[in-house]
Amino acid sequence: MGNLVSRRVFVSSLGVAPLIGADFWQQKKFTEWSDKDINRLLSDSPWCKPISVALQSGGGGGGGGGRGGGGRGGRGGGGGMSTTVDASQGSAGGMGGGGRGGGGGEGGEMGGGGGEGGAAPAITVSVRWLTALPVKQANWKSRLGDAVETSAEAKASLEKKEESYIVGLFGLPARMATMEPDKFKEMLKSKTSLNRKGKDPLTPAAVDVRQQDRFLVILYQFAKKDPIVLDDKEVEFSSTIGALSFKKKFRLKDMVYNGDLAL
Repeated sequence: MGNLVSRRVFVSSLGVAPLIGADFWQQKKFTEWSDKDINRLLSDSPWCKPISVALQSGGGGGGGGGRGGGGRGGRGGGGGMSTTVDASQGSAGGMGGGGRGGGGGEGGEMGGGGGEGGAAPAITVSVRWLTALPVKQANWKSRLGDAVETSAEAKASLEKKEESYIVGLFGLPARMATMEPDKFKEMLKSKTSLNRKGKDPLTPAAVDVRQQDRFLVILYQFAKKDPIVLDDKEVEFSSTIGALSFKKKFRLKDMVYNGDLAL
């Protein structure tokens, strides 16, 4: 009898083992996510990652002054890119949940000392896969709270099959966009790509720039002509803005959500 009980306990333990240490998005429905959960998913998760870049002497991409690069977009407004996600959700630096949840600090601000023996000033931005289902869910939950369960608009957005990848860059200080808006967008298009080993880079079909407080939200739209697949294993976001180079690698196996690659 004792051996039988031990075997039952062992089998039961195996049954729950996969849940131990699992991330909240694997354990809970998105309608149950807390503000803390949303903040984490939108700041540091398989779909949203921070990038810190040291500033060179004399400033970053394009120098100071100027507040060009797109008008104030508000909550999902502004710009010409068609997207089903509320791209302005979250704090300007991409470090908070936004919407109801009240995001964290403005991660795009310059930090560091720069004095004698001090670290060079740095800028921190956030890269987000805005068309990835969990990111869309986090944005809608942040925006509507418990009402997300009965929202027809949210339901339609979350069920829509996205025809492009939209990657957002949050937290670039607005003063760094000093050139004329259309030229700024063209520069961003020519200096940005999604890179995979052994394949041609994916380049943006369109770029939209919105201003949120003192920061920019840059939306890069990539056509799915050569879709990203799990066998690619890794995809790198790369963008150069003035003198600053932003690069971040994403492991595709970590971006599987509800059994599908979520991009």
